[in-house]
Amino acid sequence: MSNWSGIIGVIVALVILLAALLLSRLFFERGRKWRLSNGAQTIQAEIVDAEFWAAVDASDLSFAKEDYLVCRVRMDQWLIPSGLRTEYLILEVIEHLSPPKQVPLL
Repeated sequence: MSNWSGIIGVIVALVILLAALLLSRLFFERGRKWRLSNGAQTIQAEIVDAEFWAAVDASDLSFAKEDYLVCRVRMDQWLIPSGLRTEYLILEVIEHLSPPKQVPLL
């Protein structure tokens, strides 16, 4: 067994992945973490994509319930004395998907 005394954290994984994420809670201030779901769990992630923020600032994007972002995401994991810690960073928003709108039949 390892002795954890004095160790702040050891990075055990750094993964870049492509993911579709359901929007749950949004913040329009840079540096704030958005709450998103990957279908299996809820995560919190900061968005650092400058082009995405420029589109938000220009009001080129609008968001609604059940919208998704297809993103390039960095996942970092550390092993710390209290267990495993995971953080997410959205590097690039590739696409914004809105659910299809239902057209009334009559």
